[in-house]
Amino acid sequence: MTSSPRFRIFQANATDEERLRQLYSEKSRDGAIQINLDRTPNFVDALQVEGFENGIFSVEDTQTGVIVGTGIRNIRKCFINGKFENVGYLSGLRVASTYRKSRAMAMIFIKLRQLYLKGECKGYLCSVFNSNKAALEILTSGKAGMPTFKRVGQLNTFIFKPKQIHSNINKNILIRRLETNDIDKFLKFLHSEGSKRQFFPYYTHNDLTNSSGLLKDLHNSDIIIAIEENEIISCLALWNQNTFRRWKVEGYSAGVKILRPFLNGIFSLLTLPRLPKEHSKFNYRLLSLVCIRDNDRNIFAELFNYAIHGLDKKEAVLISASFFENDSLIQVLPKFKFSFKSTILLGFWKETKSEIDQIDQRFPYIEAGSL
Repeated sequence: MTSSPRFRIFQANATDEERLRQLYSEKSRDGAIQINLDRTPNFVDALQVEGFENGIFSVEDTQTGVIVGTGIRNIRKCFINGKFENVGYLSGLRVASTYRKSRAMAMIFIKLRQLYLKGECKGYLCSVFNSNKAALEILTSGKAGMPTFKRVGQLNTFIFKPKQIHSNINKNILIRRLETNDIDKFLKFLHSEGSKRQFFPYYTHNDLTNSSGLLKDLHNSDIIIAIEENEIISCLALWNQNTFRRWKVEGYSAGVKILRPFLNGIFSLLTLPRLPKEHSKFNYRLLSLVCIRDNDRNIFAELFNYAIHGLDKKEAVLISASFFENDSLIQVLPKFKFSFKSTILLGFWKETKSEIDQIDQRFPYIEAGSL
């Protein structure tokens, strides 16, 4: 008599939300500040900003009914070498601590390879906090069945209080909010300028006119544009995602937990954000759709100043801004800020190695609102 397999892989859906939340609620022990992405109230619905064809591939312990591991795969259209292509994005790679030595992660990647070999995308982008050493070790282990992960670069995420940035802009440049009749011209600009960056998202008219999808809850009035001689030359947005997903502090290392009151006193003097209580959410806006012609720091500063001017001064709002290392726009951000470092990887299997090798050295862009 043959016994049933201990583990089974399946594609989770809305009926599995509670079990998924149990897996993702497990506290990380890595780093001085442990943060986690909270996708409540609707785990599945929150995935739409990460791409289309969402797949929540989960491994269940058939003896307990518990979900012990999950990998979320989405497909996006991004610019690669100036042309838009399907690119996968992996998020939420998680294995319960008591199952780290099981086959759970291997089963997830076996499934991903099956989809990959059907030609669904060029490769799988993945973002991992540098403090998450266990995940980085697994992804770069080179174990049988695992994809090869190529380093795209280090993404620096800065958290800071809204503060005006010094700028010296040409007076002939108009700064204002995006309007409905700008959309066609705006898309033309995004495609032209965005194609100069590796992995810049390819947006459509539908993305900018629907309240759902890749730009869920991002309104035209949240997008700030710079216009010169009746042409859009730069843009950025402040994206409020708090209704469907938000980063929250899960915990602190023992040292930070003890020193938090003292540190918050110092941070207040330095105008740095205060460290919130464990398990609490913080109110922030994501700096998104950053597309600046020639990476002009003065135009970026003026757009940023215009955007934060519209924030409700009664709210304790923070700004979250993500830039790749060596991006010159980092130099004009406020001096006092927290930073979190992530490694961006591109995973692929040997069947498409030659295509991955052809990706050129254009500076990368990853939309923070879709991580």
